[in-house]
Amino acid sequence: MNGSKSVLIAIGGGEIAEAADVLDKFLGFVNQKSNARIVVMTIATEEPEAAGNKYNYLFRKNGIKHVSIIDISQRD
Repeated sequence: MNGSKSVLIAIGGGEIAEAADVLDKFLGFVNQKSNARIVVMTIATEEPEAAGNKYNYLFRKNGIKHVSIIDISQRD
């Protein structure tokens, strides 16, 4: 079994944009990786498109070039 170089960091329970210490630690870690990729999953929001746009802007503004948004507003 080969080891993966991928890292999963799950952050939830509120606005990361308003939690400066969490955001700073996250960006510090991500910015150490060359060509980092972030996936944002809009699960616990009533406005998934707005949340996705906000985090796409936030991460790109902080130098992350690859940001993907996955809308999980409907659950089966």
